[in-house]
Amino acid sequence: RPSAAQRGLQWRTQVVAITSPHRQHSWSIVLLLACIGPSRSFSAVPLCCSPALPVHMNLWRSPRHQSADEVPDEWKEYLDNLQVMVFSSSKGSREPPVEEVELHRVASLCIEHSHRELLNDASLVADVKEYLSTSPYMPWGERLVVQGSLRPVGAGGRIEKDTINEHLCLLRGPRSLGMGNHWIGIVCHDETPYMTAKIGWLVRHVAGRGKRRHLLFAKDAIESSSSNGIEREVIWDKAKREKFNQLIY
Repeated sequence: RPSAAQRGLQWRTQVVAITSPHRQHSWSIVLLLACIGPSRSFSAVPLCCSPALPVHMNLWRSPRHQSADEVPDEWKEYLDNLQVMVFSSSKGSREPPVEEVELHRVASLCIEHSHRELLNDASLVADVKEYLSTSPYMPWGERLVVQGSLRPVGAGGRIEKDTINEHLCLLRGPRSLGMGNHWIGIVCHDETPYMTAKIGWLVRHVAGRGKRRHLLFAKDAIESSSSNGIEREVIWDKAKREKFNQLIY
C-alpha cells in the first residue's frame, strides 16, 4: 500500500534481466515493483530475484531521463574544491547539536573507510568506472563499518560510536585512482555506500534537502601548486555553511 507521499505515483510490476557491476555475479531475472514519478523519473525495488543477484542491488533512473551534466554557476564556489560534507539527520534543526570536532572526525572516518575499499580493490574500481560511464548512480562495494547498524530513515535509537549514525556524508572519490570527479554517499539506512560520476545528478540529489537535512560540516581540499602534491584542507566557516543551507532549502 503506498504511503501518503507516494499517492498519485504510477506503480507497476515488471520482470527484467539485469547484471551486477561486479564481474563475479551473473545475469539475474528480477521481479520489480516500479514507481514512475510526476517528472517521469523511474525507480524500482526488487520484490524477488534469483540467488545470483547481490542483496544490495538496486536500480536507478534510466539514462534517457538525465538532464545535462552541468554545475549551476551558483554551486561552483561550493563544489570546485569540496572534499567532504556532513548533513544532519532528517530531524534537521530539531537534532541535538554535535561539536565540529566530532563531525570532522566522522567525516575523516567516512573518507578513510570508503577510499580504503577502493584503493584495495582494482577490479572494483574498474567495474564502478565502467558502470558509471553509462549510468548516473549505483550502490557499490560492501557495507562500511562507518555506516553502523542498518536502520530505517528517522528510526532514532542509540548513538553508535565511530559511525555516521543518522547523518548523511557526501565525499569526493580518491584522486589517485582518477576518481576525483566521483562522489560517494554514506548513510546508515542503505545497505552499502552509493556513488555517482555525474555532478549534475549530485546537485539535483542535494537541492531541496535543506528542508529536512542541514549542512553541519564541510571541508575543502585545495591542491597544492608546489611539487609535493600535498592538499591544503580548509574547513568551511559558519557563514559559508549558512549560505549553502539557504541555497539548498
